[in-house]
Amino acid sequence: MAQRIRIADVAKRAGMSASTVSYVLNEREGVAISAETRARVLAAANELGYVANPVARALRTGRTNTVGLSVAELTQPFSVVLLTHLANIVEESGWSTMLRQCGPEPVSLVGLRDSLAMWPVDGVIAQTTPVWVQTFRAVNEARRLPFVRLDSQPPNDSGDYVSYELTPGAVAACRHLVEVGCRRIAFVAPDYGIGPECRRQGAYLSVLAEAGLPTATIATEVNTCGAAFDAVRQRLAGGERYDGFACYNDDFAIGVIRALADVGLRVPRDAAVVGFDGLGLGDYTAPRLSSVRIPIEEVATTAWNFLRARLDGSDAPQQGRTFGSELVVRESTRLGADL
Repeated sequence: MAQRIRIADVAKRAGMSASTVSYVLNEREGVAISAETRARVLAAANELGYVANPVARALRTGRTNTVGLSVAELTQPFSVVLLTHLANIVEESGWSTMLRQCGPEPVSLVGLRDSLAMWPVDGVIAQTTPVWVQTFRAVNEARRLPFVRLDSQPPNDSGDYVSYELTPGAVAACRHLVEVGCRRIAFVAPDYGIGPECRRQGAYLSVLAEAGLPTATIATEVNTCGAAFDAVRQRLAGGERYDGFACYNDDFAIGVIRALADVGLRVPRDAAVVGFDGLGLGDYTAPRLSSVRIPIEEVATTAWNFLRARLDGSDAPQQGRTFGSELVVRESTRLGADL
């Protein structure tokens, strides 16, 4: 097995002292190094294939140059797309990333507390549950890691955040279903997406009350395309009929379209379907999916800018920004059309 290239090896190749090479490779501040010297050291390191030891650097500097990224559910396309944007932006800036899946709720609060206390990162961006956030902040009182929370509403504390307002898009989606002629509209969501705290359902209920239409909720135990398919397929097989579906996310909408097809109903001829999240996969469904778009890339970029400012030493007041959501109309809501 090849031996690890050391700073002493680079110093020998560059014809310089190990201390000078260490100053350059470890980017130490407060040391005057000429551009020529720096170039010679970097050239020698590149020739030998030198790679810094992250553990040694962390012990010496107290920093890992790593950002922790946390999402609630890796099974969800929205979380995966968000995580991909975050990782790309952070890593393009020269930092490493470390991932945690954290939800929807922790199995053991003690285990979560202990694992968060040991997380070797310099800062955290998290799209996660309130329990996770509370636990993280409790164990972080001593370490005081910079932290940016991603959520569908601004937090009630002074922490940095990036939020995305769901209500405007959800209201627009439900009104659109009414406007295209739907009169029996079902709301399809996982159990935890139903209740007074769920803005998607709140928008659905308010719009249908405004239109004087009956409501119908189809709930699932888990948040998956297959669960939506099974729940809607069961209702349809029992004889229930709907001409509109407001879905919790795009994954659910795809499951609904498949369930309708299985009983001989077509979208949008027999029923209109609208999703939520506005992911790219909606461009490739048949028919193309109407959906509420959340600007995921902008959310990720803003979160990293906020965290980077803290990592660079900013002690400014709370940083926060809220993005809107908007309905993107495609073929799946052209009720009555025979595509």
